[in-house]
Amino acid sequence: MKRILLIIFLLGLFLGSTSVSAQSEGAQSRKSFPSRSQLADQPHTVFKVSVGPAMMFSKMYVGVPAKTYNRRWGFDVMGDLQHIWSKGWGFGVNYAFNHTSFGQEGFSLHYVGPSAVYARRLVGGFGFDVSLGLGYGRFVEETHYIKYRSALARDGFGSMLQAGLEYLITENLGVGVEANLLTVLCKQNDIQLPNDEHFGVRRFNLLAGLRLYF
Repeated sequence: MKRILLIIFLLGLFLGSTSVSAQSEGAQSRKSFPSRSQLADQPHTVFKVSVGPAMMFSKMYVGVPAKTYNRRWGFDVMGDLQHIWSKGWGFGVNYAFNHTSFGQEGFSLHYVGPSAVYARRLVGGFGFDVSLGLGYGRFVEETHYIKYRSALARDGFGSMLQAGLEYLITENLGVGVEANLLTVLCKQNDIQLPNDEHFGVRRFNLLAGLRLYF
């Protein structure tokens, strides 16, 4: 009888120690994968791609004789690669493409440049980020008629202000919305404008897209 009780005691002690060890290993494995709320406490890299409508609200002179447009809706595509440090500050590289149509005339705008970023987590899986960037812009005027097509490209200096809100679905995948204000100023050269006007494009957009965390 004593031998049986001793065997039961030793078996229970073994099973108990095995259970504690398994729980400890499980806790360590869970700690190796950051939760959504922990992403703000360690460096990380995020790639963002967003699409949506954009309004070009700078004054546009289109065609011959020229028609004047004070605002026009178009379409934007943006891609951003950002690296964020543990304090929330970081840097990024931004690319933006816009196309706005004026009937047989059209305007395309490319922008690429670096930016300073600040991003933080909020409650749950929500977070926000703001960016300020300076870069290179390329403005292309396009004309399309039945048998005639031409394009005139101009280079310029660009600036970008961006603010976004996102929600993390998992540690590596999120969705977000953002607003961007982008301006590109070009050399006038052969363009004659009133004294208080500059040759360039200014637009505002509202975009939505995916965020991939690494």
